[in-house]
Amino acid sequence: MLLVSVFLFAVGQQPRTLEQETRGNTSASGGGSHLSKLPLRSLLYPGATTKIYASLMPWFGDRRHIDVGYRSDDPRQIARQVADMMSRGIDGGVVDWYGPGDNITARTNELLLSESEARGFQFAILVNGKPFRTCMQSGCDVTALLVSELQYAEKHFEGSPVYIRWQGRPVVFFFDGNKFPFDWRRVRAALSRSPLFVFRNTGAFDNPASEGGFAWNAPEVANAGDPEALRYLERFYERAQRNPEKFVMGSVYKGFDDSRASWGQGKRIPENCGQTWLDTFAEINRFYSASRQLPALLIVTWNDYEEGTAAEPGVGCPLGITARLSGSLLTWDFKGNRNAVDRFLIYRSPDRQQLVRLGEVGAGQSSFDLREAGLQPGDWLFVKAQAKAGMVDGLSDPVQFGSPKRGRGEGNLQPSGLRSPAH
Repeated sequence: MLLVSVFLFAVGQQPRTLEQETRGNTSASGGGSHLSKLPLRSLLYPGATTKIYASLMPWFGDRRHIDVGYRSDDPRQIARQVADMMSRGIDGGVVDWYGPGDNITARTNELLLSESEARGFQFAILVNGKPFRTCMQSGCDVTALLVSELQYAEKHFEGSPVYIRWQGRPVVFFFDGNKFPFDWRRVRAALSRSPLFVFRNTGAFDNPASEGGFAWNAPEVANAGDPEALRYLERFYERAQRNPEKFVMGSVYKGFDDSRASWGQGKRIPENCGQTWLDTFAEINRFYSASRQLPALLIVTWNDYEEGTAAEPGVGCPLGITARLSGSLLTWDFKGNRNAVDRFLIYRSPDRQQLVRLGEVGAGQSSFDLREAGLQPGDWLFVKAQAKAGMVDGLSDPVQFGSPKRGRGEGNLQPSGLRSPAH
């Protein structure tokens, strides 16, 4: 039985290294944390066909914003970001758009579209209101400015095969389209591709200029009874389901903290070691199912470090694992949010570098039977907390099985004085 078990275990296992299991694996500066790359769709209801998009901020490198370790208009960084998003199961990016004259943000949009086309990643613009506020202050024609921006988008973006479409129409998102005196008839008359206009928040479903709605986050309504502002999402989905003919894009987020922003107002939604992230997915699952699909969701956001919503470097707190051996039973203590754990994986290593997977147990377990693991005296063992999608993984320090000097025998903990790389 032991030989059969060891043979079955050895076939098809791909060895990994300790470095691969601990180094940062994101597009964030410095690599970020080591994240679970389970598909984000695994957090949605079974059978979900929902398109998963991420909201991107295109302005880092501009002196008006904080230094996050990269420039948004660096083609190499954009390539890393698209690769990272695709590795997590994200279908496309929705990028803030300030018009073609806004230097760094305009370059970022152009480069991101090019990279998206090369990778088969989707792309859309989210019209930001800042240029229109400036326009109103100077007394210019805001409708003419919007027409100019959207005609540019038609020519340079919307004809792309990767531009996001709904029922064949290119989708243009507006962050605050209801706040300006646009002449929407004039706007539509000036466009040739019949774009679908989608506004933000619940009120979008009642606005005749909007053909759908997308959710965001709402730290302004968070309170002691609803610290994660989930009631905002609940109201959004309730209204969306009363308007089935309109496009709907829900949202998920990890938290909010504008303390790093020059415009910060002390608004906050706590991360709760990743629980907020999980709870925002759970809100979608309350309202939608395989028989009642949510068309799309937006990760709010991919990289807004100034408002503390960036999912790029990872979600959740470090997961602490202390492993120990008692005979042939490997056990561990766990510190962190257990709801963030998808499963525990057990690895053996002859040299504390090469790792081979022995097996796995569920997130609620804290032990693993090694009797049929085919261990050799002196082998090292690691316990990995495989986190849920997009969340920070954890890896224990190594413990040693048996003693290479005594020959094969009972497993025991050999203090090594070693720590695995930061996890």
